[in-house]
Amino acid sequence: MAYGAGVVAAQKYGAAKIVDPRPAAVGSIKATFAKYRIWTRSSRPWATARSRSRTGATINAVDCDLVISATPIDLRRLIKPNKKLIHIGYELDEQGSPNLREVLAKF
Repeated sequence: MAYGAGVVAAQKYGAAKIVDPRPAAVGSIKATFAKYRIWTRSSRPWATARSRSRTGATINAVDCDLVISATPIDLRRLIKPNKKLIHIGYELDEQGSPNLREVLAKF
């Protein structure tokens, strides 16, 4: 998706700027940005030890003051960033129809 809860939180709490991570990306993260040609601002490249290493290297290379992690897991438990990284949570608030229950009931 083009953006997620981290971008929403950054905007809500007055971030001066949302930094483009593409120039600092390494390995498969860099390849993903190149392949999809959109600034996703939102990705979850932490699934394997190798990708966690690349995620940490990318985060450490980005010139920023703070990283907001809105992944389902707390990245601070997997990587050691060289800058402040905060983890935020979020919940789904369904609005309208069809909702998830209705869609799943069709299966």
